[in-house]
Amino acid sequence: MEATVHKLRKLRLIVYNIPEDIFLQNIEDTLLNQNPDLGLMKGYIDPKFDFTTKNQYRNMVIEVEAKVRKILLLTNIKLGWHIFKADDYVVAMRCFRCRRYNHRNKECKGNETCPICSGAHKLKDRVAEPKSFKCVNCKIYNKFNPHKNMHEPLVTRQEMPQYASYSGEVQKEH
Repeated sequence: MEATVHKLRKLRLIVYNIPEDIFLQNIEDTLLNQNPDLGLMKGYIDPKFDFTTKNQYRNMVIEVEAKVRKILLLTNIKLGWHIFKADDYVVAMRCFRCRRYNHRNKECKGNETCPICSGAHKLKDRVAEPKSFKCVNCKIYNKFNPHKNMHEPLVTRQEMPQYASYSGEVQKEH
């Protein structure tokens, strides 16, 4: 039996509005040369991809270790003739086939699900108006906890204590 130590994932940062002359191949060298005060070394930054927004801004996503992330988030980054800020790059993955989280439809092994009623049919195959809207993820939760309905309020008016009012004032007990 062998014990292995789990390798920590690198964290992803996004650098907004990158100039056109900076590419994936030269961002690490440019960052190191123009920001010597940060104390970074070669190999700390791993560029992943860049993309253009609909407003034609070019953003770049890089992977860094935790200590480098902290440095880059707290300081201004010099690239070319401009100063940039970095931010955490967090994307919630959701499959648009089965409507569940943490995978995409390319890797989906589930069944196609309607986004409105969470039925086992496609959206274009709907025949009736929905009586209620259901979330696939809540439906799964309710299957394991049938006594809890996530779509109802947690505290109803009847469950409110007698000594508290809705305005936040505490009434004296008699």
